[in-house]
Amino acid sequence: MSTALLLTFIILPGQNLFTFDFKPGDIATSDIRAPQEYLVEDHALTEQRRKEAGNNAPIIYNLSDRVPTYLVEKLELTLSTIQKKHAAETQISSDEWRKLLAPLLDTDLDAAEIRAFTRIKSDKTFLTDVARLLKELYQLKIVLDGKVFQTDARRGIEILDNGGHLIGAGDASTKYTEITESRRIVSTWQFSGLGDLTDSPRISAVISRILLPNFFYNREASEARSTANMEAVSPVLFKVQKGEMIVRIGERISLEQSQKLGTMFQQNRSGNRIFTAVGTFAMILVLFYFPYRFACKNIRKFNPTNKDILILSLLIVGSFLVFKTALLITH
Repeated sequence: MSTALLLTFIILPGQNLFTFDFKPGDIATSDIRAPQEYLVEDHALTEQRRKEAGNNAPIIYNLSDRVPTYLVEKLELTLSTIQKKHAAETQISSDEWRKLLAPLLDTDLDAAEIRAFTRIKSDKTFLTDVARLLKELYQLKIVLDGKVFQTDARRGIEILDNGGHLIGAGDASTKYTEITESRRIVSTWQFSGLGDLTDSPRISAVISRILLPNFFYNREASEARSTANMEAVSPVLFKVQKGEMIVRIGERISLEQSQKLGTMFQQNRSGNRIFTAVGTFAMILVLFYFPYRFACKNIRKFNPTNKDILILSLLIVGSFLVFKTALLITH
């Protein structure tokens, strides 16, 4: 049994005492042909196609319906703060109002704009008008930069809602409104419930400055989509025919040849090697064990001792080892 195992290890096809590792630029020490057909990955072309897939992935934009509500709540909080301040104090300077209101509205206010807000008569009427007008305005797709959006749209975009669900797609024909145009629209608004009709332009100016786009680029989702497109690209494979000359002796190994050799030796070290080893082991048992059993039963003078069997085993293993070493040297 031990002799059979040792012989299997020695004569197993492709079983070498070292691993071949050919790198681009190495000099081939012998001719190498493909012993069978192989599929080799073209890493450069695969990487190129994956980059193309990533670059051609659609850009992800979010279309939010929360912006009008957010702006109305900001104005509602501002008016509530004004009422509380009026109830607490009677004489309030413009500087005090500015320090109080600017953080709430995220914009600085001049004296005229402060007066317009502080003398609004009906907060409810004013906020109702604002909510209606903002709702109408945000039926449009408002973007921060029209030129950037046009570039993205030509590549192709996918539109997600607040929850990240796909609600549509867009291209160069997708209609949009730049935020500067939205601000121009807001500057013409008129409101009810004001202390003075001339206050509408001043309040409109403030609202136009706090406008936000409702149609905006989603960097995280776009990068994830690009990565998914790249990963979906299958490796590009080319076929190496059986018997094909991979490299000749004395030839400098190229990158393509290095890939072919790497694939060839890797596949030789895996896959059906287990079945080959089992088959070789079984063949050795048949060739040595059964003739031995036959001789013991049918040849009278055939009665080897354990010492004889050991010496015979060592001679056989040694002979095969010398043969294998010579084969490796010739290659």
